[in-house]
Amino acid sequence: MCYAYSRRFSQDYGGDFWHWYTQSDSGFFICPQTEKTYRIEVNSNYYKGEMSAQALGMTVSLYALCVLAESGHDFFIESYHRLRDFAVRHPEWAAIRGAID
Repeated sequence: MCYAYSRRFSQDYGGDFWHWYTQSDSGFFICPQTEKTYRIEVNSNYYKGEMSAQALGMTVSLYALCVLAESGHDFFIESYHRLRDFAVRHPEWAAIRGAID
């Protein structure tokens, strides 16, 4: 799901190795393991900009968790909120927020 969102949101994304990050509060996200910067366009949210691989990973992880949270399972709902609370402290939060809201 995250790979598909990456391809959908960025023409620059052509596949990469991905890294799994676990947060101290049991939250998690994945991101491309690269130093690349990606041009991002999320038409449904009128967002267009650039972000690092880590910010892209947080963005697509939040999208995937949001879809999974619609199932009503507490695990996905809590995971979404943990990652969002973590992302708020990221230096690229404005870009992440623009892409997800």
